[in-house]
Amino acid sequence: MKKNIIAIAAVVAAFTMASCSREQLVEPEVTPVVGNDIITAFTENNLTKTSLSGDDTKGYEVRWSEGDLFKIGEETFTLIDGANSTTGKFQGTLPEGDGPFTAYYPATYNGTDWPSEQTYAEGNITGSPMIAEVVKGAESLSFKNAGGILRLTLKGTDEIRKITVKADGLDEIALKYDSGVTLNADGIVFHIALPEGEYEGASITIYTKNWDYCTKNLKAGTKLNIVRSEITTASFTVSFPSPTSTDPLTGV
Repeated sequence: MKKNIIAIAAVVAAFTMASCSREQLVEPEVTPVVGNDIITAFTENNLTKTSLSGDDTKGYEVRWSEGDLFKIGEETFTLIDGANSTTGKFQGTLPEGDGPFTAYYPATYNGTDWPSEQTYAEGNITGSPMIAEVVKGAESLSFKNAGGILRLTLKGTDEIRKITVKADGLDEIALKYDSGVTLNADGIVFHIALPEGEYEGASITIYTKNWDYCTKNLKAGTKLNIVRSEITTASFTVSFPSPTSTDPLTGV
């Protein structure tokens, strides 16, 4: 059975320096499943998904990215055409039966477990969850954001491999780039997808390629406010102690 479905995707905090140390990295894997059904998915205008364009702090226009996956029920759909555009074709297998079904983006999201491991890509947002209800016979599929974005601008000279965000009521969320991202005086921008909410006790930890790290803590009495489909900004300069010779991945 072949079907075509059109999916429409509708969709500062001040920090102070704290501590330094090092930590170990675990890499997850996602294996895509490709079937015979084709879904044509496009972004309606703004306020949704993976690739970010523009500098609007109240919303973000998006485009599909290479390797994008979403699920309808337990079935995975893989982007096969349209990367870096607002229109993409996804291939997979539509579930049998009348449903109702729920579509999840990214495919690792199940509606409750926020993506705790996100990957840095210049100008892009990865792991920003969306949900869509799928009705049998519907001619459109409308995705909506499940949360918002922390846009973090870091200035300095070090090479960054990982950034984590924690807060009261928020499990640690990590943004990683194993090859390292070198900071500069103008600032490098990082995007981290976070669940909607007002968070106290927020902290951001920045790790160097050599696994030195420093933590920025939210000032007492202030909250990290994440609004669905909006961008919250933070900007600061980071510096680190002299790197050590031990890598936590190898122990040498």
